[in-house]
Amino acid sequence: MIEPKSPPPLAFEPPIDHSELCARLRFPLDEVARLDPAAQERRDKAVQELRTSIRRQGVRASRRVTPRIHRIVCEATRRLLLTQEPEVYVVASPELNAFATTTSDGSPFVVLQNGVVQLLSDDELLAVVAHELGHSGLKHAVGDDENPVSYLYAAHRSSAGEVSADRVGMFACGSPATLTRGLIKLQCGLPDSELRIDIDTVLEQYLHPENVAPGEDQIGSHPELPFRYWAMTRFAESDIYQSLCGRPGGVPFAQVEADIEDRFQALDEGLAFLVTSELVHETVAWLGVLMVASDEQVSELERRVLAEFIGRIWTDDVTAFVRRNGLAAARRRAEKSLENLRHASLRTRQRVYDLVRELGNRSENRERIEETLALVTAAFGQPE
Repeated sequence: MIEPKSPPPLAFEPPIDHSELCARLRFPLDEVARLDPAAQERRDKAVQELRTSIRRQGVRASRRVTPRIHRIVCEATRRLLLTQEPEVYVVASPELNAFATTTSDGSPFVVLQNGVVQLLSDDELLAVVAHELGHSGLKHAVGDDENPVSYLYAAHRSSAGEVSADRVGMFACGSPATLTRGLIKLQCGLPDSELRIDIDTVLEQYLHPENVAPGEDQIGSHPELPFRYWAMTRFAESDIYQSLCGRPGGVPFAQVEADIEDRFQALDEGLAFLVTSELVHETVAWLGVLMVASDEQVSELERRVLAEFIGRIWTDDVTAFVRRNGLAAARRRAEKSLENLRHASLRTRQRVYDLVRELGNRSENRERIEETLALVTAAFGQPE
């Protein structure tokens, strides 16, 4: 008699708590927010004020007052490995929405508008509650948008955060389709009695050419629903998700994430990607000319080295600028470019630092190299 083969061991150890679970599910482009202490204190104060207002206006979900909601919250708590029941409040609103607030201590706080509770089935409400608890566990927060470039990056980060939170919601309810059905209901406001959801048919409507305005500015805090459903479905195929569900096998995680990142970068007609690429090029150009033009002159060797990094056109433009306006003016341009990239991803900022260091290794003026790298560090902080 042939003994049955035992299943292969899981590729990953089970997560030990909610924070580790969220870390496993986090989309790589959804970076952990890093705020200086003063900014974090201001944000925490604003969140606490909002929470106080919600506690005065809403009703907290509890076993005695809202038994159905409380049962769903407890189930989400169990499935997401939370050690204590989160604060969940229901507030009256004509809108259909739910949101979470996040402070530096990570205490979860979820707000459900009453229409959400009335509209969704138990499984769908579980998925939405878990999605919001994902935002809290991932410590998502609204970014600042003091200029158009930082607004673009804030929207891009927010969209990446939705991808992560969708994964948490999907993990809790066990199905990309369940969370997507809930999101479709929230978009149209129709109950089950009036709605027979065929996800493929609904998503085809969103993707129909007549419903996509060419050239329209699509920058927003949430990706379109077809992408969100596809990203959840694709992530569900990964080996890391399969292991979290207690199953062996799956597509290699790195391959899945590369596919999702590629399509994510193409959102909004690739505007965030294109803006970032242009800003990196511009920033390295200004920093590069500062590094090589120590005497406000650029030798032929220095010009060739610079052109290898930033191209002939940028090299001609920045060296001509230095001849006309001097290094002090070029330094101001470099600082402005760095300021615009301060809100970009950690990956982008590290890329700038690496490019400048590589260019510096080709330069002959060590003092100028350190001065230039100091500009980058002043804007971005110490590299990882």
